[in-house]
Amino acid sequence: MERNLFETEFAIYYEKIVNRISSIFFVNRWRKLMIKESLKVSKDSKIVVDFCSGVGDVGKELIKFSKPKLLINCDLSMTLLKIGKRKLKGKGIYFVRADNRFFPIKKNSLDILFTSFCVRHSPEPGKT
Repeated sequence: MERNLFETEFAIYYEKIVNRISSIFFVNRWRKLMIKESLKVSKDSKIVVDFCSGVGDVGKELIKFSKPKLLINCDLSMTLLKIGKRKLKGKGIYFVRADNRFFPIKKNSLDILFTSFCVRHSPEPGKT
């Protein structure tokens, strides 16, 4: 059975240390650019999904620029989803456990789909 590092204490370490340090240097820049460019294409985005969302940093940044009617963060890690849910409590953002190898989304059912580190963190990159 495969071991998912993002279901262990490593997930908390990654979120509080690694992700925060890397965000200072470059992640926040590309995240903002990704969001701004996406909103140029889909200005009135009503339904947005962030797949492999981790703790929901893309969604947190998105709501600074846009107010989608439905924002769903999907991730395989319950640990990261719980952290995100606590961080973004009361923001109207949903957190759903979903496997990045099998996208549970109907065709043409959303306006924007973000996926940042989906392949890199997948237990089976080929399927992702």
